[in-house]
Amino acid sequence: APFLTMDGQQLSLGEALLTPTRIYVRLLMPLIKKKLLKCLVHITGGGLSENIPRILSDDQAVSIDIEGSGWKLPPVFKWLQEQTQLDDFELTRTFNCGIGMILIVAADKQAEVMAALEAEGEAVMTLGNIEPRGGEEAEQVVMKGKLS
Repeated sequence: APFLTMDGQQLSLGEALLTPTRIYVRLLMPLIKKKLLKCLVHITGGGLSENIPRILSDDQAVSIDIEGSGWKLPPVFKWLQEQTQLDDFELTRTFNCGIGMILIVAADKQAEVMAALEAEGEAVMTLGNIEPRGGEEAEQVVMKGKLS
């Protein structure tokens, strides 16, 4: 199955799966030096549900608004989900699903950070918010909506 990259390049399944991990240092260092970021979460093995909790205190959770954020599954992940019948939770636990880096930003810095990243040609979205966790047994990553 051929897949298109963001810039329209056609890739085979093997090429799409073997795309190297993106390095974000040059892009994010100016924001770090300006103290605009509270935290960074590199979404690698373990996906969203295992990487995001590493930066949260035990009484915090992240609420991700899938549909409201505009997050769309890249074609290779949509194909994988169709072929494997993985549900959204398992897919996002196993793969980054196109979300390589999450920035935790104070609300009053959000517009500045988004503008700086967009000026560098990045596709930027607000995935959700940090909220109080609903108890010790509650999930720390709550995804609302359905991946598409």
